[in-house]
Amino acid sequence: MGVIQPEGTTEDLCYQGTHEETSRQTTSRGMTQRNVPKTIAKANSIMRDDLVASPSPMEQVLAKRLADVEVVMRRIQGMPIPTKKSRSHCYADSPFVDEIALVDMPQKFTIPNMKLYDGTTDPDDHIASYKQRMFTVSIPRSLREACMCKSFGSSLFGPTLQWYTNLPNGSINSFAQLTDTFVEQFASSEKLEKLSADLYRVYQRRGEPLREYVSRFNKEKICIPACNLETAVDAFRKGLFSDGELYKEFTKLGCITMEDALPRAVIQIRWEEDEINQPIHSRYDSRRNDKKPEHKPAEHRY
Repeated sequence: MGVIQPEGTTEDLCYQGTHEETSRQTTSRGMTQRNVPKTIAKANSIMRDDLVASPSPMEQVLAKRLADVEVVMRRIQGMPIPTKKSRSHCYADSPFVDEIALVDMPQKFTIPNMKLYDGTTDPDDHIASYKQRMFTVSIPRSLREACMCKSFGSSLFGPTLQWYTNLPNGSINSFAQLTDTFVEQFASSEKLEKLSADLYRVYQRRGEPLREYVSRFNKEKICIPACNLETAVDAFRKGLFSDGELYKEFTKLGCITMEDALPRAVIQIRWEEDEINQPIHSRYDSRRNDKKPEHKPAEHRY
C-alpha cells in the first residue's frame, strides 16, 4: 500500500525549502539565522554612533553661533563666561592625524625632565632644548616622529598648553608642522636677531677696568650668529678709551682678527692690574719696612 500524503504537504515542504535557501542567500557567508538579530542590533548601534560623531548641518551652525556669542561675552568686562561641557568622547581628542595619534608609545618610554615653556621666552630656544632632551631617550626609529609629537604637550605650561589643547582634531600630520605652527603662534616672544654693527654700541665706561670691558664685549659677540670679524675688531678698538695705551697700539699696528687683538688686551690687563695692586703690595713689602741699624762709634774707655 502506498502512503497517502495529505493535501498541501508537498507545497509546504517546497515553500519551507525555498524559504531556507533564500534566508541563506540573504545572510552573509558563514552566518546563521540565529546571528541575524545580533548583527542588526550592532548595525543600529554603529549608525547611532555615527549620528553622534557627525553633527547635522543645523547643529554645526548653532555651534558656530554659540562660539561667536562666547567671543563677544569675553570682551565684556565682568561678564561670566559660560562653562563648556565635555563631550562623551573628548578623551580621544587629538590634534594629530591617525597615523600619529593611534601609535602606541614604547612601554619603557619616559619623558625626560625639562623646563616647561610658558610663552614668555623665545619659542625657537624651547624647540632646540626639547629636541636635545628627546635625543637622549632611546626611541625606535619607526616611533620617533610619533613620540616627538605626542610628548610635545608635556613640555608646555599655562597659556601654551591651552593653545595646544585647542588645536583642531587631526590638523597636525608631522612634527615639522607642529613646530612651525608653534613658532608662528608665539612669534611675539622671539628675540630680535643681533647684527655685527650692534657691537659699536658696546664701549668702555669711564672708570671701568679693561677686563670687564673685554668680558662684556665677548658676551655680545657670541650672541651674533654670523658676526663679521673685521667689524668686530674695529668695534672693539673704537670702544676703548681714545687716550688709552691699548687704543694707540691698535691704531698704530692694526689688528685683523680678534685672535690678534685679545692677546694684546691680556697684556694690557695684566699691566693695569699690577699698577692697581702696587700700593697694596708696598704696605707689606718687608724690604721697605726694615730699618738699617744705626752705626754708633765705639766708645773708648780710659
